[in-house]
Amino acid sequence: MEYIKDSVYVISRDDRTREYLITALFRCSQCRAPSLGFSNASGSLEEHMRDSALSPRWIPASAEGKDFPEVPGSRSSTADEAHRCNSIQAYRGAIALARAALEATAKDQDFTSGNLQKKIADMTGATYHPASTAAELNSVFQNLPLNLIVKHQATEVSFAFVGLGGLLASLSLLLGKAWRPLP
Repeated sequence: MEYIKDSVYVISRDDRTREYLITALFRCSQCRAPSLGFSNASGSLEEHMRDSALSPRWIPASAEGKDFPEVPGSRSSTADEAHRCNSIQAYRGAIALARAALEATAKDQDFTSGNLQKKIADMTGATYHPASTAAELNSVFQNLPLNLIVKHQATEVSFAFVGLGGLLASLSLLLGKAWRPLP
């Protein structure tokens, strides 16, 4: 990477320590595409740029995608792009793309009436309760079921009892050797 001359901009500068935070446009030495980067510099800014001693951090940082093999076609690429936007903190883009993927999924499954919340509720078998005022919202909360769904699960604890029995047996042997009856 080489920086593009006249693209260097000093974001902050400390004259006492002669340290800079700079941003500049860089050009890829292979594809010649420009990228924006920023770097810390110290000493003479001119010497720093002349010596090409920059080790820039890139804006944006490299985006991390995610494969969605269970999601068909264009929705998979839209979900991947939403994930990439989220990884570089482009949250509005991530939200818009995730919403587009959800809308496409709803349309493919013939859930076409209502807003996105209603479509999600219909797709998942849930219920949607719109509330436009605080009183309506309180009414929704008061009508929610209060019972808990409890899942019973067996937990194996016999190993603890076996360990405790072994420890007590060992302790009894040690105490038996240590205790000597009267002669």
